[in-house]
Amino acid sequence: MKRGKLKRALAIAVIVVLCLSVFSALGLQVEAQQSSADWPMFHHAAEHTGLTTSTVPMTNRTLWKFTTGGKVFSSPAVSDGVVYVGSFDGKVYALNALTGV
Repeated sequence: MKRGKLKRALAIAVIVVLCLSVFSALGLQVEAQQSSADWPMFHHAAEHTGLTTSTVPMTNRTLWKFTTGGKVFSSPAVSDGVVYVGSFDGKVYALNALTGV
C-alpha cells in the first residue's frame, strides 16, 4: 500500500514540475496595446465587473514589449498613463503606457 501511494505522489510531482516548466516558458514579456482608460486593478474596478467606458483601439497592434527579469503571471494595472506589473524577479515595474520605458 505504501509503495502505491509513493508512486502516485511521484507521478503528481512530475506532472506539477512539467506544468511549471511550461508556464515559466510563457509569461516573460509584457505587451501593450493602445487604450485611453485607466485599469487600476483586476477586472477594472472595485466591483470587479470587467467593464470600461473606453473605446476599443482601431487596430490590434502591439505598441511595445518589455522583458522582466522573471516570470509574469499577474495582470497589469494601468493608472495615469503608467502600467504597473509585478514579476517573479521580486520587482514591480512602472512603465510608461505609451512607450514601455
